[in-house]
Amino acid sequence: MPDPTPRGQLDAIVREVLTGEQFHAPAVVAFRLADAVFHAGWRPPARRIETFDELNALQPVAAICADLDEGNRPRSVVIRDADGSILERDVDNAYDEMAEDRHAGWWATGTGRDDIDSTEVTLPATVLWHPTVSSHD
Repeated sequence: MPDPTPRGQLDAIVREVLTGEQFHAPAVVAFRLADAVFHAGWRPPARRIETFDELNALQPVAAICADLDEGNRPRSVVIRDADGSILERDVDNAYDEMAEDRHAGWWATGTGRDDIDSTEVTLPATVLWHPTVSSHD
């Protein structure tokens, strides 16, 4: 199974190029080159969200409630919408939203924290930060 981390993604790209028919480099060369590029700061492109279903799946209300049930304070997914607004997932009303069978809302950063529905987010959106994805993987 391929390594899904950013480091593993880079290794797969470099390995495909360097060990292919044109270069015939040993796999260790590809590994070392990928390692050097990764440690120099390379990261894969940010995830792009095209649909409201993808947006709601980023941090479902059930996952937020599960974190709360385990005694954890959920950290919010952060996105930038097509208009340039920075939004974070509303993790404070999860139980109410779950009881009403609604998706968790979004807060526009720097505002009075009025909760907006996913359908009010201008797509496409870019994921700026996700609590389960580390930039150091």
